Amino acid sequence: MIVGYLKDAGLPQDLLYVSMIESSYDPYTYSRAGASGLWQFMPAGGKIYGLEIDRWIDERNDPVRSTIAVLDYFKDLYQRFGDWHLALAAYNAGYGAVLRSIARYNTNDFWQLLEYENALPWESSIYVPKAIAAAIVGHNRELFGFGDVKPRPAEAWDDVEVPKSVALSVIAHAAGCSVDDLKRLNPQV
Repeated sequence: MIVGYLKDAGLPQDLLYVSMIESSYDPYTYSRAGASGLWQFMPAGGKIYGLEIDRWIDERNDPVRSTIAVLDYFKDLYQRFGDWHLALAAYNAGYGAVLRSIARYNTNDFWQLLEYENALPWESSIYVPKAIAAAIVGHNRELFGFGDVKPRPAEAWDDVEVPKSVALSVIAHAAGCSVDDLKRLNPQV
């Protein structure tokens, strides 16, 4: 699913591995800082990119909607920085942190920024190399002992609009499944 969206958006396919680093492709992942979902959006960032987040729904956990939102975020970061290394550092550290480092050290070269102690937060300084390493492993699975690992086939689904006031048990009954299955297939609820 993610690869198709990246391709349609004209973005590098290797951005797929950002979700692996952020959440291990688990839409239920929550961080101590409050980030959630496949792409680990913070609440404010999710809302900026059009995700609905309230007491009933958290679209940061919706694989499709959060992926569509992150495409716009990636485009914005790349448009601002003109470089995928800086864009990924900003994805991790935040836009402002990378801008301050660029201004302070008078370089917009990610690798040169790493030459300065504390130019970027430690986690962000290793984030870009992690993304590169994940892509190298992903493109060379057999070489790294993952040749037998096959992606699970995508599950088919239909989008159905339901009023917020309808109980999950009613929806599950109408769909012919359990509430647990409904929640598993709809991590945003």
